[in-house]
Amino acid sequence: LMRNLAYYGSFWIVSIYVSSIVMHPVLVSLLPPPRAKHLKKDELAGLDKETARERLREITARPGDRIYIKIGEFLISLTQGFRKWIVLAVVIIVILGGGYITHKHLKVGDTSAGKAILYPDHPYNIAADKANSDFIGSSQMVVVAEGDKEGAIANADTIRLIDEMGIYATNEIPQVGGAVTISDMLKTVFRQFHDGHPKWAMLPEKKFDVANVIGLVAGSSTGGSMDRFISGDKKNAAVTLYFADYNNEVITKAISTLKEYIKDNPSEHIKFRLAGGILGILAAVNEEVEWSYWINISLIFSVTFLFCTIAYRTFWGALVLFIPLVVSQVLSDLLMLGLGIDLNINSLPVASVGVGIGVDYGIYILSRLSEEYQFSDGDYRKARYMAITTTGKAIIFTALTLVISVIFFVFADFKFQAEMAILLAFLLVANMVGALTVLPALVSIIGPDKILPKYRA
Repeated sequence: LMRNLAYYGSFWIVSIYVSSIVMHPVLVSLLPPPRAKHLKKDELAGLDKETARERLREITARPGDRIYIKIGEFLISLTQGFRKWIVLAVVIIVILGGGYITHKHLKVGDTSAGKAILYPDHPYNIAADKANSDFIGSSQMVVVAEGDKEGAIANADTIRLIDEMGIYATNEIPQVGGAVTISDMLKTVFRQFHDGHPKWAMLPEKKFDVANVIGLVAGSSTGGSMDRFISGDKKNAAVTLYFADYNNEVITKAISTLKEYIKDNPSEHIKFRLAGGILGILAAVNEEVEWSYWINISLIFSVTFLFCTIAYRTFWGALVLFIPLVVSQVLSDLLMLGLGIDLNINSLPVASVGVGIGVDYGIYILSRLSEEYQFSDGDYRKARYMAITTTGKAIIFTALTLVISVIFFVFADFKFQAEMAILLAFLLVANMVGALTVLPALVSIIGPDKILPKYRA
């Protein structure tokens, strides 16, 4: 899934070069200039650069520009004077405090196979809860006893280990409602050999008896019906544990408990392999997600920081792009924690997409700041005003367009679609606000001369 998403995302980015860089200029060239009929011939002649730019802005202004300018002026007010230090304090609190909280409390893994995808009132989840409450459990974890040769399972000591694992798991893991192994069938058949007396519901102690009972059970069953208990060559067997309820903590504890049993009960003839079934698969996915999430986040931020440093040829330029991304990601993790969304295979790609889109917004603003800083002869206040009221308008429009395009998934019947839509919409807005407030504030605090001139050097 993640690999295919990476392929799709990479193709999407490459296609932008064709659609935006090649096709858009061609299409724009076919359209008339905006409000061109209001620009009289030689109207800008003789005007100085600043006056001409202001006049051109007035001519091409649209009715909605006033709203954007008001929003821009409000955002600018947050990045100047004492307010920029408040912004910096909030950034530090979010990164340090929020990062600590999410790292400590954000859970990895799904609550259940159904509840991670569907809402609790979905018929599937209602039926699953009913089955779990009335029976030993509907979710399976399978442990495979792998023998070293054919017939390895037809051994009294081996059968005893398999039987004891099932008993141990049932007693030590509270969520396990029961265990099913080949030993259960052997006990029943061996009891019948002794006139059905209850005291003979035990495992045979002699290898000959074990082989006979297994042969009888296998011979009296239809083809393939015994495969879920023991392989046809009697080399491998399965211990199936049934869970009535589970989450990531339960699965992790179960795997740890089973590993402890395996460590304390070595065998010369078999090796226990963990773990199959739906819970075994979830355990593997959760382990991979938990490991790969922090690795992927670190790689994404590191690569982003490296390329920004190369592009702007300054450490400080990359830093002011990097910090808003970190803030947005921490806020997203806090939102997941507040909404009870676990970190799983569905939410993992959202972080990558959020960073990719967020750094775009920052690059737009920082590049425009750099250009306006040159045009204004080093007047950062004027450069900031021009950047936020022009490029900022495009960023707000882009972010709102993307939010509107995904917000409808909030009403989807699939729970995971709704949750991912909320997270993605939140990241889009957070990155937009970060690019328009945190980034200009950081540039002002660090010093425009350390960041902006080097872009055009």
